[in-house]
Amino acid sequence: MSQKRLNLKKYGITAHRERELINFCRQYPDWVEQLENGPRRRSDYCLPSFLRSKNRISDPTAREAIIREALLKKCRLVEQAAIAINSELYEKIIFKSCYGLAFAEINPGCRREEFEKMEDAFFCALDELKE
Repeated sequence: MSQKRLNLKKYGITAHRERELINFCRQYPDWVEQLENGPRRRSDYCLPSFLRSKNRISDPTAREAIIREALLKKCRLVEQAAIAINSELYEKIIFKSCYGLAFAEINPGCRREEFEKMEDAFFCALDELKE
């Protein structure tokens, strides 16, 4: 996945925050897989911070439901940011930004420059939603 083209400094996003947003998006395919198939192993669970404390929930069903909800929340965040930019091309924005597919592979039906502006706007929207 090549993200070298991105430079979000002109939007007030630092290089470190840009890297954080890119890495957040790179996890999206894993979250979707875990939601569809369940976690592969115990360490795959993305535990919310309150579950890491001494007051853990002992009911495995309740615990899994909480973890599932946390994963859904993260997926929705990415999807909302993409939909806010272009409701018709949001899936292609996600494929490019989260799955690392090349522009030619997704064939968005617009010029590369237009799509790159949408991708920049997606990361700006994600930055605002993720705060």
